[in-house]
Amino acid sequence: MTRVSRRARKPALGEQEQPPSLSPGREPAPERTSLSLRGDLDLDEWVRIALRMNRMGRPSLWWLGDWLNYGKERFPDGYKHALKAVSLDYQTLRNYAWVAGSVRPAQRNPRLSFQHHAEVAALPAAEQEKWLARAERYGWSRNRLRAAVKRHGAAGRGTERVRLPVDDDRLSQWRAAATHQGRELDEWIISILDAAARPPAGTAEAVGCGRASRPRGARPHDAGGRSARSA
Repeated sequence: MTRVSRRARKPALGEQEQPPSLSPGREPAPERTSLSLRGDLDLDEWVRIALRMNRMGRPSLWWLGDWLNYGKERFPDGYKHALKAVSLDYQTLRNYAWVAGSVRPAQRNPRLSFQHHAEVAALPAAEQEKWLARAERYGWSRNRLRAAVKRHGAAGRGTERVRLPVDDDRLSQWRAAATHQGRELDEWIISILDAAARPPAGTAEAVGCGRASRPRGARPHDAGGRSARSA
């Protein structure tokens, strides 16, 4: 009987379900979305951690970011040593370090990609957590999350808060409709109101004109009904 071997699926970039121990000696194994290193690592130990990650093939991007930030703070010319230890360019390393430094472990969501977190890295911690929770709840892609954050930021400038008297049954119906479309309630309400306020196609307002257009060849008239040219 021929035995068929099964090859384990290679994890996607940034994915690592069961992280092995990376650090030498007494260092604990890293979490999936963070890498905590003891404070007394010397330069050689720090570089060896990167070599271990290289041998893994596709290490967590969180580990790379946390590893870089540790070396940047502890060792002079940390990026110079990092470039020698990992096969990535300088700008890529800086991006990983920036996201990892901007999104603290408490805000990181293991059910979302590193790229999702990059879209909210510039926001305050509370906003990061809110948007990541929305992305998980509605199954947003990275691009969908980016668009929602951008739209929210644009809408937040020069806005006015509006209060509506709404009973519980109607509010529940609205929430259900918004959830069905994968939107937050406020976003869904705005889209409905925008659609209702949009002028019908073919009207003067729809083509950007505030008054009816004059037939070709017709002359403007003054208030007395005479042609403006003959007056």
